[in-house]
Amino acid sequence: MIRVILPTGYSVQVDELSYTLGNGYMNLAEFLNDLQSNHVLDSYKIKLIKSVKQLGDYSKTALEYLSLLAKNNNALAKESKLVIDDITKVRPQFSNRFHPEVSLPHRDTIEHIKRSEKTIVTLQSSESTKLDDGVKGVSICNFCCKLEIFSQIQKHFLDILVNNDKFYCQFCLKNEHYKSYANKVFALSFRGIIGYYYYCYYNIPKQIILTTDELRDLVETHRSIGNRNPVFRYDYDSMIWFIDFNKVGKSGKKLSVNSVLETLIEIICSFNIYDNVPGSKPYLFYKKIENEILRFYQQKTKNEKVFVPQLDGCGLPEHKYVHQRTISLDTLKYFSAANFLEKSYVGKGRRIC
Repeated sequence: MIRVILPTGYSVQVDELSYTLGNGYMNLAEFLNDLQSNHVLDSYKIKLIKSVKQLGDYSKTALEYLSLLAKNNNALAKESKLVIDDITKVRPQFSNRFHPEVSLPHRDTIEHIKRSEKTIVTLQSSESTKLDDGVKGVSICNFCCKLEIFSQIQKHFLDILVNNDKFYCQFCLKNEHYKSYANKVFALSFRGIIGYYYYCYYNIPKQIILTTDELRDLVETHRSIGNRNPVFRYDYDSMIWFIDFNKVGKSGKKLSVNSVLETLIEIICSFNIYDNVPGSKPYLFYKKIENEILRFYQQKTKNEKVFVPQLDGCGLPEHKYVHQRTISLDTLKYFSAANFLEKSYVGKGRRIC
């Protein structure tokens, strides 16, 4: 879920953005900046417009931006007018008991604060390692390497169930990836393909082949295919597949390793690499996965915690753009659902497209 942090320090959950961005936080200023920006997708801006009503008293702050959008003759204008009508009708019912209404100055206006209005705040350090209720921290999962915001209560669960200094995200905690059986769980992600499609085919100017919705459909299709196999588990936030090799073997009560490979072939086919990347060699991409899967099946060892195969070395075409961009393999490796809204795609390292 996405929560917008208000100037009062309180936050409100914004359902429309949660479907797009997943989990996280943004402050009110970031929300308003995106609302007036000309560099974000219309589909994302429509979600922002719909979310204004959930800001309570602070929805009035966005009226100025909505009024500007309403002057146009497009879908944004239509949606803005509907929200403006709703806000102005509901406005008398709002209460100021909890926090006052504020309006932000224009971007080119500098607000000078009088010396008498300044408040001095003294920060004190604490030797305690305990998180108070409501305080959140950020850490990297020891199993899947996902960066996650955690609360005091989640830390409490970790202390009871895991009882060591290692951090596990909620998904890995629920699936007991802190236990020894997880040594036979193989983590695999197709972020290499998804990120390649996004950066090279969607986000590069004047070379749009896949729309954002089409790309999301591909992600959803590959998720549906993998979930048909009972040894596959999928974490939507990190786009990682967890393949349980405790249930894979040669005995009668276990699935064969071929059933795992067949599911992976179906997933690769769902990305339609032949048509989306003409001239490429998808079988080379599959061989990368097959080699890692068979090695893990036979030796139960892996080179990295999460295997993210890349299309690099699989006959990718040379793209000639007016603006040459460099996209590093790490950028694709750590691609996430939130990247659908990224404006910049320049990285350091070897050019992948």
